[in-house]
Amino acid sequence: MIEDNGFPGTREEMERAIRRLNVLEYLILAAAFILALGGGGAVAYILSAGTALPFRLTWAIITVLLLVVPGLLVFGRDRFRRR
Repeated sequence: MIEDNGFPGTREEMERAIRRLNVLEYLILAAAFILALGGGGAVAYILSAGTALPFRLTWAIITVLLLVVPGLLVFGRDRFRRR
């Protein structure tokens, strides 16, 4: 076990901060998911009104693309920076 070296409560404060950041991360992920659903629905509505594409299938595909493509870009950029 690591000693506090004269800073009592530091470990507890860091653990609390890490828990809060984890909660914030999940909130941001949920917001991104909701925005992707809304944006995918809007784009699917526009596409289905002007073409013969089915709304639900188009909505599902566009929502997945709105979540996966930016995620892959961020993941790739992060891996590139670590090199």
